[in-house]
Amino acid sequence: MHTFRKLPFAFRLLSVLLVVAGLAALNGCRKPVASGPSAAGSGQPVMEPVLDPASDIPPAANQADDARHVPREDDPAGQPIETVDRAAESDQQNATSSRQNQNPLTRGFGDLLDSSPIFDSPDQQSLRRSLSDADRTLTEIKDENISALRNLDLNELPQRTVKSRPRASSFHVRDKPGAKLSTGEPSTPIRTPAPNLLFIVASGIGPGDLGCYGGERVKTPNLDDLAMSGMRFTQANAGDPNGDVSRWCWLTGWDTSRAYPRGGTSLPLPAEHITLPETLWQAGYATAFIGQWGLGEDRRETMPHLHGFDQWLGVMTTESQMNHFPETVYSDGVLMRLPANLDQKAGQLDHDLYVQEALAFLDQRTPEKRFLAMLSLSIPMHAGRAFDTKDPARADWTPEQRARAAALERLDADVGRLIQRLNDLDLRRNTLVIFTSSHAPQPASGLTDFFNTTLGSRAEPNALYEGNLRVPMIASWPGVIAPQSFAAFATTMCDWSPTVADLAGASNLPRGLDGVSLKPVLLEQTPPERGMLYWEMRRDGFTQAVRRGRWKVVRPAGKLQREAVELYDLEMDPRETRDVADENPQVVAEFIRS
Repeated sequence: MHTFRKLPFAFRLLSVLLVVAGLAALNGCRKPVASGPSAAGSGQPVMEPVLDPASDIPPAANQADDARHVPREDDPAGQPIETVDRAAESDQQNATSSRQNQNPLTRGFGDLLDSSPIFDSPDQQSLRRSLSDADRTLTEIKDENISALRNLDLNELPQRTVKSRPRASSFHVRDKPGAKLSTGEPSTPIRTPAPNLLFIVASGIGPGDLGCYGGERVKTPNLDDLAMSGMRFTQANAGDPNGDVSRWCWLTGWDTSRAYPRGGTSLPLPAEHITLPETLWQAGYATAFIGQWGLGEDRRETMPHLHGFDQWLGVMTTESQMNHFPETVYSDGVLMRLPANLDQKAGQLDHDLYVQEALAFLDQRTPEKRFLAMLSLSIPMHAGRAFDTKDPARADWTPEQRARAAALERLDADVGRLIQRLNDLDLRRNTLVIFTSSHAPQPASGLTDFFNTTLGSRAEPNALYEGNLRVPMIASWPGVIAPQSFAAFATTMCDWSPTVADLAGASNLPRGLDGVSLKPVLLEQTPPERGMLYWEMRRDGFTQAVRRGRWKVVRPAGKLQREAVELYDLEMDPRETRDVADENPQVVAEFIRS
């Protein structure tokens, strides 16, 4: 190993790649494993590996080595939940503990070596030594990157440029003369340690669904407590009415004008886009994505681990998420079967699996190692098999109304479990917890009025009015964000990428992002200057909206003429009931040029 370290850096890196490539090639001779860890009382594994012909990624050889799948201690809805039998893993604890700190890639190949029948014992020992050297080198490379980034003076280096699609040519936007566009650049440094980061991103939730925003239909005590402990945003917007596009905005810091393909449902992240998890990984963070990905098709090159996430578990596409009792999910790039859901059974709810995974990820954390965890949830809110909705107090409600209420209560309870786990692990003091929704509820569902989800804001199918965009957003960081505070600063999902990088002291995001750092807002300092907020959507026509200050311009779908532009004064008319474009031609002229 001493001689190996003396080799040039480039040669060491090449050696690592050769070892990994060789092991990957040998893996082609490996036979599939029958099953993973068993579920207590059922005799069936919670997850078992399968070969995915679409991605051509081999299954992990020893899923028992992965200590991240843990039982759920309780079940707020009274549902039976499968748990993992830890007794089957007791004989492997020593080997497991020695690998917990390994790089996930080399740990996975180590598991492959142990289980493969094509190696005899001397071969395994030799390859294990080579793999250990490779793991040490990968760790050294990461540590060197972290040290270099911390000591780097970015002002002396040329900034990396990121290719992005231009804004729509049919709708030109210009700022007022002299106005400063948002840059996404870091604000003044703060004198607090870089935080851990837990993002809980729900789906289809409006502000009126939560008690802390004035909701009355469903009690949400845990989310209300979270809001009491921190800041509640009153003008938070989704990046897009489509949840997948909103996650794209969160990861990149760009708005929807730069998404590719624009307006589509399949949005692979281009390799040249620097994502927030990549930035934080280089700064020494452990990173995890859990839940619905939705950024690209079900292919290897679109998976989360290629965009900065050390660990991930979930489904790749929106179509996969439609089934809340999936037969398969991905775990760190390996397609895993859920036996409890085979043959259209409803034994394992995806939401519960994701929450269990998030709790297990937190269990592995220590106060010394910072982390970023994004939990992307899509809890089923329709009447079906997910929850017991026979609440006597709701006897006169429709099945759909009862199901949505039960889902909101389950979501609130699970947020409480996550916060409690942070407290139990002594991680809460230095963890910034963000709760929001990837998109607002669909107005066509017929439930928005009953639950008052939009708090009276206008919402129409396939539109970009306030009710189509407004979401709850809560930020809590004990000792840093003032409790019981609120912010009326207009924000979108694309603001969180520069915000988190700013708070973490990671300055290697590209400049010129559409989002701005919200750090001064969180600290109740002078808010950043905001040029504009922009949305576009291609669904039953091309729709656009731009907001700057009090004014918002909307171009409805199918109307590209200048006369079709609608103008709303959100200070005087927050519910967008009165189009004042004809009364303010000069304002319209500032937004649009022919």
